[in-house]
Order: sequence, then C-alpha cells, then structure tokens
Amino acid sequence: MYIVIVGSTVFAISFANLLHNKDNEKVVLVVKKKDDAIRITEEIGVNVVNADATKPEVLDELELEKCDVFIAASELDKDNLISAMYAKESGAKKVFACVDSFDIEGMMKKIGIVPINADKFAANAVELMIKRPVVSELVNIGDGQFDMIEVDVALTNFEGKTLGGLDNIDYNPIAVYSKGEFNFSKKVRLKKTDVLLLVVPSDKKKDVVKKIINPFKRIKSLVSKVSKK
Repeated sequence: MYIVIVGSTVFAISFANLLHNKDNEKVVLVVKKKDDAIRITEEIGVNVVNADATKPEVLDELELEKCDVFIAASELDKDNLISAMYAKESGAKKVFACVDSFDIEGMMKKIGIVPINADKFAANAVELMIKRPVVSELVNIGDGQFDMIEVDVALTNFEGKTLGGLDNIDYNPIAVYSKGEFNFSKKVRLKKTDVLLLVVPSDKKKDVVKKIINPFKRIKSLVSKVSKK
C-alpha cells in the first residue's frame, strides 16, 4: 500500500510513525519546512520529502495515480483542501483531509474527499478505517451519524473482560489496540495497557465517555502524570 501524508502536525507525524515500519506499507511524508523535515527524519526515520504540497509540480513527483491513500494533515484547512483536491483529481484511491471548519465538510464529501478532525480521530482509528473498509462504512466518518473513539482500558472497569462481553445499546466495541496491532476477536480479554476502540452515535459520545470512564481512575492517572513532571 502506497500512502502519502502531508504535514508536520502531531497527527501527521503520529500516523507516519504508526505505519512506516509495517510490512507492505510505502509511506511518504511531505513536510514544508526544512527544519521540520530534518527533525522528523531523525526522530522516526520515515521517508520525508521537503516540499510545499500545495504546488502541483511537487504533487506530480509523488505519482499520485499510484497512491492508495492520501492524507492532507497540515495546520491549514486551505492547504489541506488544495492538496487533497489535486490528489483526488490525479487518481489517488482514497483521500482524507484534516479540517476544522464544519462549513466545508459537505462540499468535500460531494467531491469524494473524506473530512477528518485530527483532534477527534486519533491516528490508530484512521489506520483502522483505511485497513478495514467495512469499519469505515460503519463509522461513516464525516457524515455526522457515528464517531469512533479510543478509550484507555486503564481508565475503565473493563480490565479482564472480553471484547464481546462489552456489547451495549449505546456503543459498539469493535477492536482492541495492543502492542501496535488490532485484535477484533470477541474472545480477547482486555489488559490494563490496551486501548479500546468504540463506535458510538455522535450525539451520545459525551454520555458514553462519562458512563464508561471511572472518575477515580481518571483522577489517579492525572495525578500520576503531574507527579512525573
């Protein structure tokens, strides 16, 4: 799978880092600033192209007609939209663009670009949607009906329970993320260090988080982080 990621944001770097060591993944990260490109190359070793991804001549060099996934994840909505539209026109199979503006999401969906919010969708969740098309259809990302959220098992009372045992009318547990891999088995038992991925109705997300997060464990976790600083 050939994946092009644009930007030097935390989301872009996290996603590139998540994928670049995996088998059968060719990942290219396009970074505008030279200093950022050098730093990211040294930190995670991903293939970095130091260039402005809003310029057609730069994007043409990336052979986007062969691109399986293109993700525009820079800091500016405008730049993300420009590069994503060009990638779509150039033949990239699946195109994502990080945007904060709700006003342009409808337009993006109409031209075949999937809008994502980097604050809302963590890198693991987006990887899951790319690798598992059925999950992408289930979540219907950008359509406003469902969201995918990540929950640290350590903050819940789910440790020791099976994934299948968590079925609930308000949310659908679909996977466990552990040691860099997804586990979809309903029989897998959740460990304290695992991350649980849930599909929830968008209008119930806050209620679900409040329901499953143990407030005492959250406070304990926050205190632990503060004490380490």
